Amino acid sequence: MKTKIIAALVVCACALIAIGEVKEPTQNELAEQLLVSMNVPQTTEQVMDIMKEMLPMQMKQMGMPDAVINDQTNEYMKKVMDFTAKEVGWEAMKEDYIALYAESFSKEELEGAIVFYSSDIGQAFIKKQPELMQKSMQISQKKMMAVMPKLQEMMKEFTDEIKENAKPSEKE
Repeated sequence: MKTKIIAALVVCACALIAIGEVKEPTQNELAEQLLVSMNVPQTTEQVMDIMKEMLPMQMKQMGMPDAVINDQTNEYMKKVMDFTAKEVGWEAMKEDYIALYAESFSKEELEGAIVFYSSDIGQAFIKKQPELMQKSMQISQKKMMAVMPKLQEMMKEFTDEIKENAKPSEKE
């Protein structure tokens, strides 16, 4: 009976030691867990794909003639976007993102955000982000196109004023 009690105490002691050795995640580990729960790796890829799709439309909006936007131009733009995706995609930026989130949020904030983004509501929020981003970019482009004539007018007035001030005065 005594040996059973001692054995049970040893098992309990080992269990307590094992529980005590559960490693607390570091700030960086929590930051990475948050980024993954936010689907940042997948979202980064989706954003790049959206940008690839929008590029020809942006070129047209900037006044580039359709004749210039051809297969050669599209192939070049694809090459540029593939390079960009490689250089600023998830794998290239992962450590920077982790450091940024680890520095910006406390442990408690990271843990709370992980709980939110792991929830159904958080996942719904994440799934809608690419579409929201695309639509917000379209809204911004539309607004910029609307203000572009005024900005060009302001720039012309400014350069005319500089030219006028640069002329030698008639009294000299």
